[in-house]
Amino acid sequence: MRVQADLRCYHCGYVAARVEGDRDQPLARMKLVPLTLGPGVRLRYQQPPRCGRCGGPLYQDALESIRADPAAFDSSDERRPGRPRRGVSPTEDPPG
Repeated sequence: MRVQADLRCYHCGYVAARVEGDRDQPLARMKLVPLTLGPGVRLRYQQPPRCGRCGGPLYQDALESIRADPAAFDSSDERRPGRPRRGVSPTEDPPG
């Protein structure tokens, strides 16, 4: 089962990054996902990650389970309900 957790700063409470991986995996082997906004996380060789905003130490917030949406993996070419595509009449076959 896949899990994710935020890395928060002890000093300022800023969410610097997110870690994702399997529940059985140690934290050091999980994938570090930087956030799209803000200073992010400060990484240095063989040192624990630090807050990009104030330089404080980070801690792992509560783990959350990630569930895959089965509809996201549906690769069927059937027409879906909803508004038809522009320029294609529902009674005509597409050209080609």
